[in-house]
Amino acid sequence: MLHLLRRLWLVLLLGLAPAHAQPADQPAITTPTKATPALWRATGPAGAIYLFGTIHLLPPALAWRTPAYEQALTTSNRLMLELDERNLNPAVLQPTILRLGLLPEDRSLRDELGDELYNQLSDAGAQVGVPEVTLRRMRPWLAAVSLSAIAATRMGLNPEAGVDRAILTQANALGLPVEGLETADEQFVHLSRLDGDAGRALVKQTVDDLRDARTLFDRLLVAWASGDPVLLERNWWTGQPKNRRSSTRNC
Repeated sequence: MLHLLRRLWLVLLLGLAPAHAQPADQPAITTPTKATPALWRATGPAGAIYLFGTIHLLPPALAWRTPAYEQALTTSNRLMLELDERNLNPAVLQPTILRLGLLPEDRSLRDELGDELYNQLSDAGAQVGVPEVTLRRMRPWLAAVSLSAIAATRMGLNPEAGVDRAILTQANALGLPVEGLETADEQFVHLSRLDGDAGRALVKQTVDDLRDARTLFDRLLVAWASGDPVLLERNWWTGQPKNRRSSTRNC
């Protein structure tokens, strides 16, 4: 699940997870009692920048703002986020995502994955309340992200409680200019390229992660909340597919 958190956050924000998934009992995330996430300051001739790693989905009860974070934000003159949520328009993006995320009528997800992996994915979907018929025409990337998104919500994770949303709200109140490093279109186009072997690898990793999704996210959340870069790096790589280890991104 960890390698999909960035994308499933966007799916949840846009309301793209399958709407008719049936309720199912899922254990809640074990929320740390205290969060002191790491903050880096880099300086140069042009001034200083602060680097603050975020988690897009969090349990609502977690308090993570520290004096160092507050000082960094209130003394900055610009905020750069991975994605500026203010530019998200589900009505505009949904047709694009469906175009990129659905297979032609003469193809099925079973054709793309093969019987064994498709059956594993279908079983994983049943565990989070997604009927098999919902998956049939999805491309591998959309099926993987959708199931991960639903599993995240069942564990009590919420994009409304995520760090990005909170920082953006606070920056708007301070009147800070905000820019996004990527657009939603760019993120979904990147995902749409995960076909063939890459798509099958993504689905296989997702099926494996969903078997122990709570433990994986608990581990990452505790590492992020600790502010320990060594612990965070160690737990970020846990569960990462090998072909994704060439770059690290926000979760």
